[in-house]
Amino acid sequence: MPELPEVERARLLIHSNFLNKAIVDVETVVDDIVYQGCTNQEFATKVKGRTLVDTGRRGKVFYMILDQHPCPVLHLGMTGSVRIKGQAGLEYKDFSTAGDDWPPRFYKFVIRFDDGQELAFTDMRRLARIRLVDGDPLQHPPISELGFDPLLSMPDLDVFSETVRRRKCPIKALLLDQAFSAGVGNWVADEVLFQARVHPAQNTVSLTDAELAALHDQLSFVIKTAVAVNADSNKFPTDWLFHYRWGKGRVANREAKMPDGSNIKFETVAGRTTAIVPAVQKLHGNTINGRKKNKTKSESEDENSGASHPYASKEVPLKGKGRKRIKVERDPDIADGDLKKLSSSRTRRKRIIKQEITSPDAVESKPPTKSKRLRTPIKKEEPQTPATAARRRQSTRAHTLKQAIKTEPIDPVVVAHKERNRPSLDEATGSIISAFGHPMPDFPSVDLDDADEMIKIISAGSLTG
Repeated sequence: MPELPEVERARLLIHSNFLNKAIVDVETVVDDIVYQGCTNQEFATKVKGRTLVDTGRRGKVFYMILDQHPCPVLHLGMTGSVRIKGQAGLEYKDFSTAGDDWPPRFYKFVIRFDDGQELAFTDMRRLARIRLVDGDPLQHPPISELGFDPLLSMPDLDVFSETVRRRKCPIKALLLDQAFSAGVGNWVADEVLFQARVHPAQNTVSLTDAELAALHDQLSFVIKTAVAVNADSNKFPTDWLFHYRWGKGRVANREAKMPDGSNIKFETVAGRTTAIVPAVQKLHGNTINGRKKNKTKSESEDENSGASHPYASKEVPLKGKGRKRIKVERDPDIADGDLKKLSSSRTRRKRIIKQEITSPDAVESKPPTKSKRLRTPIKKEEPQTPATAARRRQSTRAHTLKQAIKTEPIDPVVVAHKERNRPSLDEATGSIISAFGHPMPDFPSVDLDDADEMIKIISAGSLTG
């Protein structure tokens, strides 16, 4: 991402080429992401016919002051840049805008001035922002929400130190916060921390006075040095980390080193890939990334030997919903020798709690347990209708007939069916009555008409034995 030095270079390019020149035409493309608070047509209409009288910048945001409001306020994002027709495109570490085509690729607007020169604003990844601000750009968002500019408004050491110590976070996260130091990006933050010999993950509350003074000096030095050479990285000091921090992960088993042979380690700090030289950037104190270090074994044992000792009074939470707390005292029935045989203070605590819960006084403190038995869902009964009544009668009759056939396996009807001899209607009727063991009228769910239907089915040989 273009950072403060690169954005200052873009501002100076516009200032030196187009100051006091009138805008005669504006060509734009539709982009509802890049244009914020206005459309591309609104931008073209309100800028056309105006004269550029000044430019300005704070942090990574720069703006063009016209003879009449509103003013264009621009942010380059990750891959934004400016181009002038007939001049070489600007070079960045991770991308280039060089090319002979015009309008250039990925342009968002092209402004034509009265002397024939043209200015283009490009953005490949559509993370840049174009706004129109009616009034002083410094008094309106996003510029009004930014912190101090290390080039324009660097605070003195006392104010800087007090501001840093009010925060509790890794120092790199604070440097990247645009509400703290506007214009500082990933490579500037890494360079400042390396030059100041401060670890990026060092917590702000544990910084020494010497480290704060070094950070204050190096933040100003790095920014001024980069701006003085117009953000040309080839002219940066040769001992800068900038020259050796790039390309991490692009080459297998890459080992980055400084000119003196010191290794460069890459870690993620504040959500960003961070270049660290462990030989000169060392953590100290009891915090890492704003969190306390894990306790050592000896520290844990010291704590266990103190308030967590079974002799000490302590409130222990019980498991379960609606948990309650009971006060556990030393059980007089447990001898000192038995306590020493237990493996750890945690085991001793569990044993004491178990005895306390099983005592008559502690029964009320034990939360009730829920039954884990799975309940079978109750099937909702269908409402009684003629159709459901008919289905129930059919099911009952079929079940009764199957049972009747099973109870009389040597029934003449079944034997006759197996031999493919179809019995007469009278023989079938007598067989079913014999198999049921009761005359037909004794079955309330089966009437004689339905029985005749079943007998006809048997007579037709449609049932299997």
